[in-house]
Parts: sequence; structure tokens; C-alpha cells
Amino acid sequence: MNNKLEQKILDLKKEYQQDKYHNSDKNIDDIDKNVIIDQANKVSNEVLNVFFKDEEPPLKIASLMKKLGFDLFKNSQFPQKELSGLLALNLKEKLAGKYSNRVIIVNGQDSIGHQRFTIAHELAHYIFDAIEDKEYYEAYYRTDEENTKKIKEYRANKFAANLLMPEDIFRRKYYELLKEYKDTDLVKNALTVVFKVSYTAVNY
Repeated sequence: MNNKLEQKILDLKKEYQQDKYHNSDKNIDDIDKNVIIDQANKVSNEVLNVFFKDEEPPLKIASLMKKLGFDLFKNSQFPQKELSGLLALNLKEKLAGKYSNRVIIVNGQDSIGHQRFTIAHELAHYIFDAIEDKEYYEAYYRTDEENTKKIKEYRANKFAANLLMPEDIFRRKYYELLKEYKDTDLVKNALTVVFKVSYTAVNY
């Protein structure tokens, strides 16, 4: 395990356990969204500075999670098609001893871009919402509008977007490709390949 990376994540977890929006189910529309966006961008940038500094996209999200001791699995038979993934921490006994104490399971029917976003989304919950060494379970519903209005889900989505598409790198790649293709639709399609994310994420 990468000691510097692991220590950074543990420090961030400790910091945000004291935050008033820790694991919050409150509606994002009831507060200043910029506070949550700033949190998401600040933390994702700190992770990038340790793991991804001076590298070219795409971010190796599976490698990042492996360094943090996570087991990643795909399941192509999720009960609901809109369910993107699950995060389970310290639930080994409830999982019949099959998995480790840090598990993320993604919907294998989703595109690779969606799967990568789901993993990054669940990493946000690990940092912002879960308490170390305590049981924690989270299910990410991609198309559940009510669920994504929760502060913790909104923050996790913002974190995932910036982690996989860091703003400075994204802008640079966008203008490089625009010079080459001269067409924004072609550029957007090219960016999905560069960053290994969905077209929806790039367009947003």
C-alpha cells in the first residue's frame, strides 16, 4: 500500500468526520452549493496531487483503489438497472466472509466510463462520509433524482467529476482537440476516450 497516499486519505477522513455535512442526507438546495463544490474540488485535488501529479489522463482509478486496499468487483445482475454500485466497509461477516473490509461492486451492465465514475463516487463516500473501522454501506443510484439531491450524493458526484476530469487538464485537452477537430461534438467524443468517462459526464 502507498503510505503517502494512504496517510493523505486518512487525514482527509479525519478532517471531514468533524464537518457539519458529514454523511448528510439534507437537501443540497437548502444550503449554499458552493460550499460543497469547494469541498469536493479541494479534496479531489489533494488526492490528485499525491497520486496523479504530472501524469496524463486517464486517471488509473483501479490502481488508486488497490493502493488504498479496496477490492473491486463487477456484477452484471444487479436487481435494479439504475443501481450503479455499492460501497461496503467493515461488513465482512455480513458478506459471509467472501470479501475484504473495503469493497466496491459496480454494475457490469454500465459502460466503462460509468463504472469508473461510480468507483470515484464511492471513494468520495469513503473520505467524506464513512468513519474508519465502523460499518458503512452505501448504494449509488445513478438515475434516482431524489437521492442525488442529498448533500452527500451531490458532493460525491462533484468529487468524482473533478477526480476523473481535473479542470486544468480538461480545459487544456479541450482546446488542444478543438484546434485539431474544429467541431465541439467531435471534441466531446474524443474527450470520452482521453478521460475514459461517459459522454454525459463530458457534456456536463
